[in-house]
Amino acid sequence: MTNILTIRDVEYSHDDILSFRVTSDQFDDVIWFGIPTLTKPHDDLIALAAGCIFGNFYDRVDFLHPVSPSVRVALEKITGATWNAPIGAPMPIVSRSETILNFSGGFDSLAALACLGDETTLVSMDFGSRFAREVDFFERFDPLVVRTNAREFAKAWTFMGVGSILLSSTLAAGYISFGSIFEASPWNFISRSGGHSAHPIFRASGMEVVNPVVGLSEFGSAFIAAKRFPGSISGSLESLADPHTEKFMRKTLIVKALQELFDLDVPLPKVLPTLAKPVGYGSNLAVDYLAPGFVHFSPVAYENWVDVPSPVLDLIDGIDPEFYWFDNTESFTPVRPQMASNIYSNKLELGMMPFRYRHWAELQKVTGLMKVFHKFPGPVV
Repeated sequence: MTNILTIRDVEYSHDDILSFRVTSDQFDDVIWFGIPTLTKPHDDLIALAAGCIFGNFYDRVDFLHPVSPSVRVALEKITGATWNAPIGAPMPIVSRSETILNFSGGFDSLAALACLGDETTLVSMDFGSRFAREVDFFERFDPLVVRTNAREFAKAWTFMGVGSILLSSTLAAGYISFGSIFEASPWNFISRSGGHSAHPIFRASGMEVVNPVVGLSEFGSAFIAAKRFPGSISGSLESLADPHTEKFMRKTLIVKALQELFDLDVPLPKVLPTLAKPVGYGSNLAVDYLAPGFVHFSPVAYENWVDVPSPVLDLIDGIDPEFYWFDNTESFTPVRPQMASNIYSNKLELGMMPFRYRHWAELQKVTGLMKVFHKFPGPVV
């Protein structure tokens, strides 16, 4: 049975709300966006926004609004679906040199901003009342905020970039950035020659991906964020995680490590973590990657966060965790030389150094241990 999505009734109202109706066997509803730039996005960008929300979930998409032939072909290749749409005019060719950072206000977003520099345009997503604390915090950084209900329909991780796609032409953006760190994806562990490739949905929107923190662990991203924005760390943590969650416990322990190991004046959150029981080692990729670091950096408190079996602890004891505080420069996104130089300079200024030769062997010890519990999509580093 063919899985069909129909998108119609694209409207842009006088109160700067872009909306379109989406219909499938599962729903008949309206996706809407509050556009802060007071400019209607080009028809191609609206189609690409839909593509980044639904990904490859549908076999056929009937988009009852004009789309240029090149973008329709790109969407078919990206989503694996047949796209039916009236032929529209392509986007005007304009110079695009600005960088958009998808900014949530978390440690990784703060680190990405510190690496990219203050000239970066911040775009944040307001997904509604459940995320009110997050919005209250990231608005301190004066981002362009796109309000939307798109999260309720998302079938692909790329939906997080939907606001940046819609604003890309207006902002003359040639680059889109995410604060996505090394352990955020199993693909980052794959041994490769050359950098990470950009997701084609963003390239079709006219933007290349730059990810300045993809070589950092969460220890490293927190270090950079704390060096550049020390007064924002506790607010960031409190805005993005509930005290009873693994995430809150993990980030609180990282802040304590920053205080103790580097003597950084970074306030802890006012609320203490209340995780009911530690997570089990072997159940979460990011947790398992970071666990050896916590065993060494928080030798008592880590037990409240993760339950590590004794045989694994014996192996962790032989790992030097220093590499967690360094930048894996083999994990990168290719960008123009001037941008790469600026990112590198900003990292050095904040005390983030590239991996040293000895760090590779320690990383391999950690990934070798992880392979016992996790499947990776290829040979790991």
